[in-house]
Amino acid sequence: MRTIRAYRFPSLDVAGENNAKVLCFSEINGTKYYINYDGSKGAWDEETGSISLGSNVYSDNTCQTAVGTVSNGKEGFVVEIGSKITYTASQLTNPKYNEFYDADGNKLTYTNTFANGTGELKFNGTLAKIGDNAFKSKSDLTSVTLPDSLTYISESAFNGCTGLPVENYIRYAGTCAVETTDKTQTTYTFKSGTRYIGGGLFYNITTLVNISLPSTVIFIGKQAFRQCTNLTTINIPDQVIYIGDGAFESCNSLPTVNGCRYADTYLVKYPDGNATSVTFKEGTKWIGHKAFQYCNKLTTISIPASIVHIAPDAFIGTKISTITVDGNNPVYDSRNSCNAIIETATNTLVIGCNSTVIPNTVTTIGKYAFYDYSNLTGITIPNGVTKIMDYAFWQCAITSIDIPNSVTYIGYEAFAFNKLDSIIIGSGVTFLAEDAFFSGYTGTAYTIPSLVKINNVTYAYDGSDTELTVTLANGTEVTLSMYSESACFLPDTLITLSDNTTKQIKDITYNDELKVWNFDEGKFDKANIAWLTRSGLHNDHYYKLTFSDGTILKTTGTNSNHKVYNIDDKFFEGVAYIEIGKHVFTENGVVTLVNKEYIEEDVEYYNLITEHHFNCFANGVLTSDRYGNIYKIDENMMFIKEQRPYRPYSEFEAAGISEYWYDVFRYSENADSIDKIKKYIKRIESQMRVK
Repeated sequence: MRTIRAYRFPSLDVAGENNAKVLCFSEINGTKYYINYDGSKGAWDEETGSISLGSNVYSDNTCQTAVGTVSNGKEGFVVEIGSKITYTASQLTNPKYNEFYDADGNKLTYTNTFANGTGELKFNGTLAKIGDNAFKSKSDLTSVTLPDSLTYISESAFNGCTGLPVENYIRYAGTCAVETTDKTQTTYTFKSGTRYIGGGLFYNITTLVNISLPSTVIFIGKQAFRQCTNLTTINIPDQVIYIGDGAFESCNSLPTVNGCRYADTYLVKYPDGNATSVTFKEGTKWIGHKAFQYCNKLTTISIPASIVHIAPDAFIGTKISTITVDGNNPVYDSRNSCNAIIETATNTLVIGCNSTVIPNTVTTIGKYAFYDYSNLTGITIPNGVTKIMDYAFWQCAITSIDIPNSVTYIGYEAFAFNKLDSIIIGSGVTFLAEDAFFSGYTGTAYTIPSLVKINNVTYAYDGSDTELTVTLANGTEVTLSMYSESACFLPDTLITLSDNTTKQIKDITYNDELKVWNFDEGKFDKANIAWLTRSGLHNDHYYKLTFSDGTILKTTGTNSNHKVYNIDDKFFEGVAYIEIGKHVFTENGVVTLVNKEYIEEDVEYYNLITEHHFNCFANGVLTSDRYGNIYKIDENMMFIKEQRPYRPYSEFEAAGISEYWYDVFRYSENADSIDKIKKYIKRIESQMRVK
């Protein structure tokens, strides 16, 4: 099929179903037809708008298409009906969250009807994705029928649906394998017709040795086989269209060929990383998530014709200078000897390198295309490029950039952490991410540009402010975040451990367990460390706080991060703003702030964040980072948890925020915008000590 036009006839009624969507037509031997998904043909009376469905339509009426021969010189159309999920249960069962999307990422609405033990979710479009926790803990469900239009199912979509049927130790939601009930088997057998291998399905099943996926499988979820350390044999069916990040992470018993670890046709990892070039095994189809990440000796990549799926972050942080693509590759090319991988159908540059020359025919520079290429000092963006996606040139060494008028979109952190002295943006940009040109943090090396010019307007900027407000050609004002300050402790600050001993913060490690205050339960508690700063970070000032018991606490930075707990006003308050005379909580009781000094002096600083609690005791004083005030706090030092909408991980995943941060920073409860959270995560990741 080839798509020609997209029309919509809201009043069109097909076999009693509304919301028909006219999509495309097929041409067979010069004759245009309305073609059903199963290949059958029918008729459409274009005068009356009535549709006669072809034979062999799906029994559940999902994704039906009306078919017929073109007449009167009109073009042919395919009509698609909104998708359905049917289920059996003891009662009407609404999804936990409305996490249902079409292929373009638009959220769908649904109606839910129930009679005689059978329910039906009917959507207002074609269901392509089921997101996080959609049916979480719906134990009433005893069976589910999914439409074949689905191409993605979140790993948590059916968490806790314990009433779903089990076959050969695998629990199923329709054609999706969602859970294993026995994690001691050496192999597993799937039921007939299985299409989806759920995310995390076999996670950490170390007894698993071999697995045979049915030919019907089209989807392998994230971390599906992660840490199956004894897995040696697996097949990837030809019709698989999605393999999630980390699907085979730490499957170290999988075979290696030419130094690369493979799950059948899927290149998982290049663990050696010492060669300057790599030879792919015959028949390789996939290059996986971060497969060659930071393989610094790799200089040459030649993509054979067989490779048709390349993860956008497959080569981040490398020193590649030569890229070629076999001329017979049906998906990718390297036109004009450009030293890049281009997705032919969309003209998207998906993988670049330090010597790429972007062809004039490229329209999009993809996400991660030049991510962390530290040897890339300059690049020419040709007129014709319309989009520069998120993180496209993240942490390169580019010193100047000139964005042509053709560019309309510059994504999140597209040029962040470069060395930009000159930024020139043309008149076409209608979306500019606030952190697109973010340069760094105080205490680290960052560049203040001497020239910022947008739509022929030059902006005076001397770096005295962390932000710069600019106006795009369409009148939109954007406040660019140019750099940010940090707030942390001086090296000799004593941190209290869970056993009530203390340790200087510069000596704290991820193995230490800290004493914290549990605001969920109003008591002392203990917590692991989520994040530590690396050493060698500096700032040019600090605050010295003196308390009534003689305690002294020194912190550096602004109000926005580390704070002390103000008993009087029942919240964590920044050291720059808390008033003398306020009462502060310590592990030994309540003390009074009696003096505060601002001292200009170059100081080294350290910082930490505890998992889930966001606080610690520094020199005995209860302190917290920006999330200490995630809720209001009562007189018993407990969170007042007002009702908030649950925020599923899918909101954060699309922004590149890891599930670990989502968990330990309690983002399901956090009301901050995704953009604000992204900036915070990027800041802490740039300063993070390696675990």
